Amino acid sequence: LSVRHTKNGFMSLRMAEDIFAHAIAEGAKVAEALQFLTTRRAHSDIAREYLERLFPAPKAKEDGTPANDARAINKRAQVAHLSINGRGQDIAGVRGSMYALVQGATDYATNVRTVRGGEGNRIEGNLLGTGAALADRALSLALELAA
Repeated sequence: LSVRHTKNGFMSLRMAEDIFAHAIAEGAKVAEALQFLTTRRAHSDIAREYLERLFPAPKAKEDGTPANDARAINKRAQVAHLSINGRGQDIAGVRGSMYALVQGATDYATNVRTVRGGEGNRIEGNLLGTGAALADRALSLALELAA
């Protein structure tokens, strides 16, 4: 963020203040949601539904033959593994919670999934692209299922 020293500089500073205040408020909402998810257990049927909805099987082909869902199955398996053995799962209260599923999906989105164009694109995707969208969807879905 840059603010030019002009006659409208004060207005630019006020806009920057509003942006930062909004970011802090949103961060607090996410923190509260994640804390809530640590209190909800992810039983096997809920975990299965979560993974199937996060990575749905592709639709059948037009001729009626089933689509190959190997990619969706592999993604689900990777997230399931990360939600048990991934980063942060050794913290008290995390393993087996809905938070663990979100953490596994976020770990997958930010560190594991394949991205085109190398690591530079991974960072951009995690902030603004498909990685960010997947992490947002993972949190929203977990909150829906935990309610």
